[in-house]
Amino acid sequence: MTVEGRTRLTSLRRDAYQSTSFLNRRPGARRSAGTVEATTRDTLRAALEVDAALAEALSWTSQFNLRALRRRTRTLNPPPEALFSNTAYDRRAYDAETALRYRPNASAALARLAVRFGAETDRRELTNRDALPLQRANEISNLLRQADYDEGYLTVSGRGRIPLGSAVRLRARATANILRYDTPEANPDDRDEVYYRGRVGVLWNMSRYLEADLTLHGATYHTVYLNALRSAENNRRRVLRLRPALTWRPAETTRLRLEAEARASYTRYDFVLPGRTAQDQAARELRYDLSFRHELSDALLLRADARLSDLRLGRLIENRFAEIPFDTLRTYAGHVRLQAGTDLVAEVGLRFYVRSDYQRRANLTYPSAGDPEQMIRLTRPARQYVVQLGPTCRIAWPLPTGHRMRLDGWLNVQRVFYDAYGPLPLAPATPICYLLCALRGNL
Repeated sequence: MTVEGRTRLTSLRRDAYQSTSFLNRRPGARRSAGTVEATTRDTLRAALEVDAALAEALSWTSQFNLRALRRRTRTLNPPPEALFSNTAYDRRAYDAETALRYRPNASAALARLAVRFGAETDRRELTNRDALPLQRANEISNLLRQADYDEGYLTVSGRGRIPLGSAVRLRARATANILRYDTPEANPDDRDEVYYRGRVGVLWNMSRYLEADLTLHGATYHTVYLNALRSAENNRRRVLRLRPALTWRPAETTRLRLEAEARASYTRYDFVLPGRTAQDQAARELRYDLSFRHELSDALLLRADARLSDLRLGRLIENRFAEIPFDTLRTYAGHVRLQAGTDLVAEVGLRFYVRSDYQRRANLTYPSAGDPEQMIRLTRPARQYVVQLGPTCRIAWPLPTGHRMRLDGWLNVQRVFYDAYGPLPLAPATPICYLLCALRGNL
């Protein structure tokens, strides 16, 4: 059995000069020099970990963590007429975990089951109430009190890895979590949350050059607000993701990875307010990610990344499992970089980003065909296009202390224009004029 304990206690005080112009001084009040805001921060971190071998391939691990933070802010030598507030902030948190781990020495199999629980509390208060008018002291105290909370959670998790031969491995992970978040009566964010998440994946080493990975993710969330003011926000959310990936390494210096993801997310609210329609939503996304890396020489590296995403949003009809689409968001992004050097590294690249989104009410401005000096303004449904393009650069060099200093730079040029639905009244006749008018009115 191995027992390890760690404790760290730090105390920090920072004094910052505050100009009297920053304080709420009354007109004609006497100026005072040397006003200082003193902040004291005390931190305690403690951890205890126990490891024990129960059998040849079975081990038990438990750990306990304690964190405490106390921060005090005071204003020293303030002007007599100034209205200032001294505050105190206290946070206490602990968590404990116990886990069983099974790992045979002769195989790559692995299984782990863990239970984790913890709690956290935050408290804020005004420490100079007597120096402030009663009404102002009550307002500040109420604002500080609204940020207080008590949080407790319990998590059960498990993960495993099973070899299905010399080239195939099966991986699985599952988590169940319960969260209780308590707030004062002035803060209606009091809620309970329950969520379950799981993931199953298969990794297949097809050859020394080719590797395939298929992963299925699933999650379900349920949030319940205990305050009646927010009970209409109670919702259930279900998410399902399928993520296949293919990695090709034709040589030691070249790596190409193509990854796709199909995601479906459905959010359903528990209640519908009288006189309102249901706000249930559905989101479906198809995304492709391409990553390329090639070493041209020992000191020259070429990297490229590209992404294509198509996200479709709609109103969910639960009883028929159908949707009414209301938006489609398409995104294209890419970044090409050339890196040179080993110790002193320099990099130049080019980055682009294109996004198209449906706008129900787009404000358009364009000159009239009969009188170019007269501008026509109207609101019309349209598709918005955001185009960004620009170079990037980076320089990184090592320091004698073992650290590295890095300098990044970029130039980003953006253009925003619209493709309006339907004819535009008194608009120029040629297509190029439509584009110029859109650019002129919506930059």
